[in-house]
Amino acid sequence: MKKIIALLTALLMVTALIPGGIVSAEPAGRSFTEPRSTAIHEVFIENAELPPVAGWEANEHLNVTVPEGAPYSLDMDTACWWDNSPDYDFVFSGVFAEGTPYSIGLTVNAAEGYYFDLDCVFYINGETSLVDMDYTFVNDEDTSEAYIWSVPVEAVGEPADDPYAIHEVIVNGWGEPVPGMAGIDNMFLETPEGAPYSIIYGGWRDETDQQQMWGEEHVFIEGHEYSEGAQIWADEGYYFADDCVFTTQDESVELDLEWCYVDEYENYICYMNTVPVTCGGDPYAIHEVRVVGWGEPVEGMAGIDNVYLETPMDAPYFIIYGGWRDETDQQQMWGEEHIFIAGHEYSEGCQIWAFDGYYFAEDCVFLADEGVELDYEWCYVDEYENYICYMNTVPVVCAGGAEEHLWGDANGDGEVDSEDVVLIMRFSMGLMELDAENIDPWCDVNGDGELNMNDALIAARYVNEMIDALPVF
Repeated sequence: MKKIIALLTALLMVTALIPGGIVSAEPAGRSFTEPRSTAIHEVFIENAELPPVAGWEANEHLNVTVPEGAPYSLDMDTACWWDNSPDYDFVFSGVFAEGTPYSIGLTVNAAEGYYFDLDCVFYINGETSLVDMDYTFVNDEDTSEAYIWSVPVEAVGEPADDPYAIHEVIVNGWGEPVPGMAGIDNMFLETPEGAPYSIIYGGWRDETDQQQMWGEEHVFIEGHEYSEGAQIWADEGYYFADDCVFTTQDESVELDLEWCYVDEYENYICYMNTVPVTCGGDPYAIHEVRVVGWGEPVEGMAGIDNVYLETPMDAPYFIIYGGWRDETDQQQMWGEEHIFIAGHEYSEGCQIWAFDGYYFAEDCVFLADEGVELDYEWCYVDEYENYICYMNTVPVVCAGGAEEHLWGDANGDGEVDSEDVVLIMRFSMGLMELDAENIDPWCDVNGDGELNMNDALIAARYVNEMIDALPVF
């Protein structure tokens, strides 16, 4: 009874703060004894933040509501928290302390034409167990008004099983500054699939020049320091808990700062930033491409039989294809029918792909055999994010002279005999070299693109009149 009297006294004190003093219980526009026609048998109080959380400001967490369209409403001017500790205050408006019991006191007003039945059942968050029935009653003199108190519960150190609290934020895809690359082209941040938050934007900051890198003109400069950051929003209805931790699955990334706030539109927002790092050389940037084995057009030979291009062993790139182009006839030489014609101009080219994860840097240089002049080189990234480049030689004129050579004439004396067979055999065994420009192509008598023992055997068969002519392809 002492507590009930104290509670009623507190309510009167709160009510007295309303302009005009204490409000009469008599509804305006009707006599005090005017009967109300419809009984209210159940009252539902929703969104009571129970248990309260230590560290919360009490007045900021009094957001109780009633269902939309209910025939009753809350008088929020008299709604308040109560400190139910042994040395309790009548009305509590401070910061909740862990372990201290608190309850909510509410005044409920019936809508016009309604009244609270004496057997009315009250619910808080859908449960009658949260209602302290000793402190809940209906004013017998005016059944348009009722009072309800929640069961005292102790404040907890953190939200109890709140499904909308975000306790961990994970962002992956943090990068490193790449010299010459625009900051906006080096952003690959992402959150786990199904996470209750998303990245609104991410970007780089040049800590040396103290500026954000928003445009294509803002490229990474070697020696400058850069940090990468992201703004993250909680999905609607979710919020970042006070104990939220911010992590990344990339162990090499060190985070510098993380902080959260709620904006004026009640969006829950947080920021993550990496520790600034110095822009240096990127191990995945390809600064040099070297291709060797460029040839010259040989009259009468098919273009596809005269391609020997290759890249250095262990290079982070490879040749997809190489070939010749007849610049005079403006056509590629893809088939056996496309042979070099004396007087025509030809260029040789190739397409080169970077291995997965590598890319051709903007300052990449392209190198060929000594004496080979390149006409152009250019790179691009295709729709599947493959890094590709092309190399082409300056067109050269195919010289005549098929009549000056005989197929299989290894010593160039104008005859094919046993001496030529021996020379080809010695070359196949690595005992000597042939004139690569004038002799070598004419000794490949089977046309497989290689000069080996098979060519020696075919030449021997010709010398012994076992076949009628050379070549045999």
